[in-house]
Amino acid sequence: MALVPVIFVNFAHLQVIVLAGMFVFFGLLSCSLKPWRGRTPNLMEALLMGNFILALMVAGILVDVDVDDVTKDLQVILLVVVIGMSFPLSIFVGQLVYRSTLATAKTYGIFLSHHKLGMAAGARLAKMELSRRTGKRVFLDSDELDDLDSVLDTVRNGTECLVVMLTTETLWRPWCAGEIAVAHTNSTPIICLSSDGYLEPSDQDLTLKSLSERWSVEQFAPMALEGVTFETVREAYLSLRKQSKIAWKRAGSSVSPQIDLDNMVQETITRFLHAGRKETSGSRPSLVGDPVMAEVVVVANGDDGEAVSSAQVLAIMIHGAAHLGRIVEDIAAVATSKSVRGIG
Repeated sequence: MALVPVIFVNFAHLQVIVLAGMFVFFGLLSCSLKPWRGRTPNLMEALLMGNFILALMVAGILVDVDVDDVTKDLQVILLVVVIGMSFPLSIFVGQLVYRSTLATAKTYGIFLSHHKLGMAAGARLAKMELSRRTGKRVFLDSDELDDLDSVLDTVRNGTECLVVMLTTETLWRPWCAGEIAVAHTNSTPIICLSSDGYLEPSDQDLTLKSLSERWSVEQFAPMALEGVTFETVREAYLSLRKQSKIAWKRAGSSVSPQIDLDNMVQETITRFLHAGRKETSGSRPSLVGDPVMAEVVVVANGDDGEAVSSAQVLAIMIHGAAHLGRIVEDIAAVATSKSVRGIG
């Protein structure tokens, strides 16, 4: 910025325009990157940039310039501005046309919608199993951290099926609500997994007043920007409530956790195929073996669904990393500790 008065020493109007353009550029960059920790300092920097631009505009009125020179320069500058505006607009229109007419292949076969506090390990386990058995790409947000701003667009245009992993708080997370509403609105097939004490929402829970009080304006803003409303969320939840759910009893199961997992995955794939898709890979080899022959035993709290899923994920990872011949998950149904222990 210090070089601007030197470069345009005899053209005060160009100094004002160039400086204003630089302030706009750095202001947009700051708003996009949010370099300061906290909302207030970032907002203060944006206001400061706006005040600088306003001060330049006022200063430009007071500059004594040659009208002919200003007119010629403004013609060139406005032409560049128009071209600059038409370029991103053309790209945007081209993307819309491509998506609506030419783009038919979906990036992901399955999108996993879940509440991290209640289903983080379960979602990881489901992704590993579903991707292995179907050969399809499975979207899990923790693996797509570089593209989280377009999550709802991925549900709308980039996935063949939405799998909602229902736990006690899934429906009351704003992003889960947005994902379900977008899938319902765009007729994306939805498969529901019920686990860990999930209860169907009541009529009172699904009133517009109740839904609007669930989330603050700031929490629901990203969904609203994508066209999601409380009405579309309500319609999606009413439809979801009527669907049959695939039960996945992770905690306190009377049978092997692997059997429960296999049943859940097989039923999910069956419904996925019923929606017109096809399985592309062979059957998955079982990881459950004879406990006597097991080389590694993974022990977890059998009353904690996340602990059970973590143990199964750990078992698969150890099997893949160490190339062990056999591995078994030994779930301690009466254990009190929620930690996972590996015994070699």
